[in-house]
Amino acid sequence: MTIDKNGTKSKSGGDPDGFPFPVIVLAPEGTIEHANELATRLIGIPAADLVGHRFSDLVGRSWRPVFDRTLRELLDPGLGEEVAPGRAAIELPLDLDGTERRVGLLLAATNEPSRRIVAVLHPETDDGFNIHPLHTSALEATEEGILCTDLDGRILYFNRQFRKLWKVPKPVLATGDHAAVLSIVEEQLENPEQIRVLTRQLGEEPEREQRDLLHLGDRRVVDRNVRPLTIGESQIGHVLCFRDVTRYERAQETIRTSERRYRLLFERNVAGVFRASRDGTILEVNDAFARLVGCESPADLRGSSVTDLYASHPERRRFGEELEKYGSVANRELELARRDGTSIWVLENSLIVEDSEIMEPVIEGTIIDITARKRLESELERMAYHDPLTDLANRRLLEERARMSLAFADRHGIQCGLIYLDLSRFKRINDTLGHEAGDNVLIQVSNRLRSCLRGSDTPARIGGDEFAALLAEVGGDRGALAVAERVSHSLSKPFKLADRTLHVDVRIGVALYPDHASDFAGLLAAADHAMYRTKVDGSLAIEIYSPELDETESDELAQEEELRTAIEEAQLTLHYQPIIRLQDGRLVGAEALVRWNHPERGVLAAEAFIRLAERSGLIQQIDRWVLENALLQARQWAGREEPEWISINHSIKTLRDPGLIEWVSELLSKTPVSPGRIVLEVNEGIAVRSPEAVANRLRELRELGILIALDDFGTGHSSLAYIKHFPADIIKLDGFFVQDVGTNHDSRNLVKAVIQMGQALGVQVIAEKVETREQLEWLKSSECDLVQGYYTGRPVPADQLLESPRESSASRQTASA
Repeated sequence: MTIDKNGTKSKSGGDPDGFPFPVIVLAPEGTIEHANELATRLIGIPAADLVGHRFSDLVGRSWRPVFDRTLRELLDPGLGEEVAPGRAAIELPLDLDGTERRVGLLLAATNEPSRRIVAVLHPETDDGFNIHPLHTSALEATEEGILCTDLDGRILYFNRQFRKLWKVPKPVLATGDHAAVLSIVEEQLENPEQIRVLTRQLGEEPEREQRDLLHLGDRRVVDRNVRPLTIGESQIGHVLCFRDVTRYERAQETIRTSERRYRLLFERNVAGVFRASRDGTILEVNDAFARLVGCESPADLRGSSVTDLYASHPERRRFGEELEKYGSVANRELELARRDGTSIWVLENSLIVEDSEIMEPVIEGTIIDITARKRLESELERMAYHDPLTDLANRRLLEERARMSLAFADRHGIQCGLIYLDLSRFKRINDTLGHEAGDNVLIQVSNRLRSCLRGSDTPARIGGDEFAALLAEVGGDRGALAVAERVSHSLSKPFKLADRTLHVDVRIGVALYPDHASDFAGLLAAADHAMYRTKVDGSLAIEIYSPELDETESDELAQEEELRTAIEEAQLTLHYQPIIRLQDGRLVGAEALVRWNHPERGVLAAEAFIRLAERSGLIQQIDRWVLENALLQARQWAGREEPEWISINHSIKTLRDPGLIEWVSELLSKTPVSPGRIVLEVNEGIAVRSPEAVANRLRELRELGILIALDDFGTGHSSLAYIKHFPADIIKLDGFFVQDVGTNHDSRNLVKAVIQMGQALGVQVIAEKVETREQLEWLKSSECDLVQGYYTGRPVPADQLLESPRESSASRQTASA
């Protein structure tokens, strides 16, 4: 069949190409008013040639009565029973230029007064007719569930995603029964009344768009979007789009929850929290931040510049440059200026983040007050590098200064010098006049030593009565000797005490770099050697090192043989000094101190031969002997309540011995005594020379059950880092700390700081060299754990230890009662 190409267009105009399937709009009598592009492609006739012609003219001649009857029944349902109200489906052939093509028609009558008919065309495929929606690739590929209805709610189209989303059985959709579909939807909703209300509103205002969220009983959330479905200027129904937005809504809720938590954390955080623009303008701070910088409320800071809070503007500039470069700065210690003129130290963490509100990056950060920690670290740092009594450099600082001076001397071809001072017979002052008088003399010696040196020189106290001075640049032997003579002359003058005048005998050794040594250790040994020569000679006060002094080594060889014989012939013995718990006066420990019963010189303390043992390599044999005998003594005391443990000392050579752990394990297995009754004391100055190796060895010893004590704490190497690094159970506070706690306010503060640090770290603190009742009482009031010294008991043989401490304890308790 052929249609006249000169047909006319509908007066109403319009273009239905927005439909997602082939559609033709018919007037009630069957005349074509509109045809979209998909329909014209299917039929093969341009829209202009279709409009104005009857659709039945396209139908095969034998099928035209069937189509006309279906059209009449569609407009007047009372005429037949096979056609659903306002809706019909029919399969028939189209006669297109003599070629038949079978199609399916889905017919729906609009409810407008003109009663137009929308015809959706479905071509025959190999699978038969798809009478319901045409599954176009675009609509089937979308994630949205799409449902098209006419104005009475009858279903015109749906895609697979709609059926999947709402779990609607395909047969139900095939019937086009919108009520049945709505019922299935309602059953899945958390609040079915919601969809009913929306449906009523849509019936009252069909041209209105709707957008809402539907909450399902299975906790899914579906976004529902309803828009009018129009052809030209006429609305024929609605397009309903459904999207599962469960993940998005949950993500949004998570974001909202996070924002609420962030706000709560911001406002109630004990740390100071702030937000600032990139130029440093403060946008927001919490109460804690305002209090830290001395303001009454956050409002006092808002709008001001964060730069004004920093005590050092160059440091703030460096901080800002690093923040811009890396995007964040972590754990930076900074000094802030408070509004009242004081300052605090804070630990700041800051980062640059995108702000969604102002749409530009901002700085967010926190500050924590670390002022107390910085003060403690400063005190400990000074303790680590300075002698607490004289405030001179200690050995550690002297060694660091020497490394720099020696390197400078190498670069510039100059000489450095070192003078080594020893106060001969200084012990007599302590023994006769007391340690307070001795400390007074040491302080005066340090002041005179300073006055004899230049600002570039470094005076130091490196032992009880031993001093040294690093001369940054000297003019050979003559220049170094001139300084030594100036020091000797100054120290030869009388020292005035409260009620008397004293003279001190000073011995000085001098050594030069690079003439006499290649490093600091060699330089110190050379100066010490030269000083020792003055003691041997007796007539000299100053000696400069020379290789000839090494001839004295022959004397040491003879002494070494004597010491070797002493070890082999059991001339060594152990004395024990009590360690008392201040809380109840009980004897809780004893330090084992080696003595040499010399056949000619009598009983020698360790100081007389330990240095020789270290130089000769015999120290490891002595360390083993001490441990063996301490274990045997601990076994004898095992049945008693006190002492609970015995402490011993080991040299660095023994600690470095690869076989140490093996032979200690062997000794422990042979001696049936708990390893916890042995405390190994390690000198902190020795430990920090090889921190990793010593720390690992101490951990291995602790794994065997042996306790560890860090001895001579505070003599020049202590710091929080070392205490944390070494696995210590006990800290032994050096005696120099406690000698003047009764009179010196600074010493009291230092001792208290160490006691508090020990308590914070969970280790016991032993105060050494407690020699007066006043020292004991003050340490007790300061909650020191343990004490050791002549006041609580001198070193005695094992059979005398258990009586003396008890008597001393009882007498002290009676006196205090």
